[in-house]
Amino acid sequence: MLKKIRQQIIQQGPKLVHLPLKATPFILERQILEQLLSWQFQQALNDGELDFFAE
Repeated sequence: MLKKIRQQIIQQGPKLVHLPLKATPFILERQILEQLLSWQFQQALNDGELDFFAE
């Protein structure tokens, strides 16, 4: 279930944040994107989806 939600966020995320991010200062935009990417990669790491990098 969480995997499906995460996939939807990945697919729909850019559309959802595009307009609000256009109106925000770059420094705030960067912080938001860093947080979103950090959360996404942490979930993928926890689920073992990036284990192939360790090989």
